[in-house]
Amino acid sequence: PSLEVLSVYNETTYYPLKIDLAEGGLPCLRQLLLKQFDVDHFNLEAFFKAAPALETLTFESIKILDNPTIGPSKPIKTLKHLKLFTSTLTNENLKKLLDQMPALETLELNNCEQITAFHLSPLPKLKNIVIENMLFDSENLLKVFQASPNVTSFTLKKVDHLVQNLLSYQHY
Repeated sequence: PSLEVLSVYNETTYYPLKIDLAEGGLPCLRQLLLKQFDVDHFNLEAFFKAAPALETLTFESIKILDNPTIGPSKPIKTLKHLKLFTSTLTNENLKKLLDQMPALETLELNNCEQITAFHLSPLPKLKNIVIENMLFDSENLLKVFQASPNVTSFTLKKVDHLVQNLLSYQHY
């Protein structure tokens, strides 16, 4: 199949995402959006195996089922854009995901309440970061910059407390 963009919406209530995809079954898929689903490790792994050319992954209103190791079991070398909106992803889940995305160029986090800190491995290709409606302090934000020395665009939205902390930070 030549499908390049797949958006899967569930508008009424959270619903367990049940998929049965053959490995390599979506060879042309470049963009995947999942909205309002319960997701576990096996669901994600199936998508990653089915879509070897995946470049953009967007989670919107996703509940991550209790699994601290959610994420791909091997690196996803094609994924360049990760967008998480109102997700229950934890700090540990985010680290696991990012550790397997060496080509990541854009990271967007919006209203992911359980992400309060960044413990990142180096992300040398990360160029764009957007953070909106998040609660973590300037010290954790500095860790993002240390792990991502090539960031050229950084956007903070609706994080007044963080901006105040950053403006008062003095580097000696």
